[in-house]
Amino acid sequence: MATTRTISLLVFLTMSSSLIFGQVGSDDCVGATPIAMGITTFDTTAATTDGPPACALIANDHWFLFVAPNDATYEFSLCDVTDYDAAMAAYPDSAPCPPDSGDAMACNDDACGGGGPPIIELTLTVGETVRLQVGGWQGSTGSGEIAITEVAPPPPLAPEADILVGDIFNFTQFGREGSEVGCGIASTTCNAGVEPLDWFGNPDPRHPFITSAAYRLENDRLVQLGMSFAKHGFAAAQTDACGLGCSPFSDSTRLGVGCSDIYGAATNANQSNLGLRSEINPWTGAFDYSTSILSTTSGPFDGVERRLRLHDDDLDPVQHPEAEWFCEIYVLAHDDYDHTNSVAWEPFTPVGSPGGIWSFDTSATATVGAAIHAWPGAQIVEVMDPVLDDGRVYLAAKAIDLGGGAWRYEYAIQNLDLSEAIGALSILVPASVSVTDIGFHAPNQLELGFDDQPWSAVRTADAVEWATDSADTATPQNPLRWGALYNFWFTANTAPQVQTATLGVHFATTVAELTGESIGPEGAPGESFRRGDVNEDGQLNIADPILGLTRLFDGLALPECYDAHDANDDALWDIADTIFILSYLFAEGPSPALPFPDCGPDVTEPDGLDCLTYAGCP
Repeated sequence: MATTRTISLLVFLTMSSSLIFGQVGSDDCVGATPIAMGITTFDTTAATTDGPPACALIANDHWFLFVAPNDATYEFSLCDVTDYDAAMAAYPDSAPCPPDSGDAMACNDDACGGGGPPIIELTLTVGETVRLQVGGWQGSTGSGEIAITEVAPPPPLAPEADILVGDIFNFTQFGREGSEVGCGIASTTCNAGVEPLDWFGNPDPRHPFITSAAYRLENDRLVQLGMSFAKHGFAAAQTDACGLGCSPFSDSTRLGVGCSDIYGAATNANQSNLGLRSEINPWTGAFDYSTSILSTTSGPFDGVERRLRLHDDDLDPVQHPEAEWFCEIYVLAHDDYDHTNSVAWEPFTPVGSPGGIWSFDTSATATVGAAIHAWPGAQIVEVMDPVLDDGRVYLAAKAIDLGGGAWRYEYAIQNLDLSEAIGALSILVPASVSVTDIGFHAPNQLELGFDDQPWSAVRTADAVEWATDSADTATPQNPLRWGALYNFWFTANTAPQVQTATLGVHFATTVAELTGESIGPEGAPGESFRRGDVNEDGQLNIADPILGLTRLFDGLALPECYDAHDANDDALWDIADTIFILSYLFAEGPSPALPFPDCGPDVTEPDGLDCLTYAGCP
């Protein structure tokens, strides 16, 4: 019965105040309007003052009553839809009405940015009642919404210092050179570990390095448009922007447990504190100030040097009407426990036109993880060196059906923290498959000792391969270094199948190649053959190993059906196949794999071999 009366009262008060004032909310503390989880609209235009000024000189207020439905932490936010400089305070229901300023459980007037509106958080037990005073700074009035949500409990802290990117905001243009602009992005870096995070300024290398990047998704291809140099951290504030519960460190040389440090866009774009990424080991965080450009070069700089550099044509919504844009912040340090939560991406909207000043809407929510995860529908796998203690790259792939039997194969590799870098990519493509429109894209990095030349691309007998110059050459190379994303693509005339992609390690110290599960074109249909039937006479006998040996060593015409010659089905054509056939014929060895003894297609995993023509099947 009590629940029914409460609901009836809420409905009555809501309807009555809406009819009389066009608003919800009691003008008096005693008659506070009950509200629940979700959204409640209000309008204080006609409100009077019935409460203390609390922390924010609150006046012209309305009062609301909230009963906690669970044991939880609740967020009371006016951020989404509020059109004036609002302020809000919360009081226990046990306080007098109106209460005194000292009774406030929480009070705020500008958590959503300078000039309001506010957010407050309260940890309540089930059934606990609070009164909300919603008014304006020094009597400001207007309309808005109160959004009440449960705050998810923070994840457990890591066993060591652990960088967490908490927010990305205030994407700003700071300079222009011709058709290129230099930008900076504000970042919130939090310590989600149980140990303080080192934050010593140069020349001490024990500090975080903050980088930014921008991407565009268009026609199902996610490309990196630009990337900044690495900003060197120099002093840590001790705030609680991530809601982890800050235990401040005694000075600015370390970021306390659960604490956060916010660097504004201008600070992250300060060119005298931006150094080369290549001077930093992304896996260990090692850095030597004595050999850095920061110890030798202090400017002057033009408007774009070292900053996040973006071209007008890449940002213009008129030229890219169907595009989506994303920005990314990545923070690494020598004592970071987990690099995968030290990067986050967020959608942004460029507003402006070429030649002018761009503004960037970053009102969306940041997502923890590398920006490659913004590519919808892509198959993404993490690839790491199985021997060396080093970082990882993300290999992404997607096949797009173009119709008429044509497929576009898209690949992207983002190097998060692999110091060895990637210098080549190979995708198996059977010789029978027609390949066109082979392409490559990489952002300009403008790093000393490297070039930004596109990788070479070649169609071999059984693959499509891309590569930069070898690390052994005297010329500069363009390996895929940390923080960068490179694109690779081609069009083929067959549908996709699962296969293994091979990534060449550029500065190899243990293994020359890494592999990851991906996709690639299947062989052309209709390739029917009989395994081991080298002379294509429809049977397997001594004539087959004799012809196979002759072709291997006497230089006769190469076979049109390599699959038939691969008697042991090991994806190679060599002397082992002849030995396999002889063993089967004369030593009771195993029989060849399918297709055998009848004709058929190759039913095993893709092996790079092919069968263009075969005369031994009806």
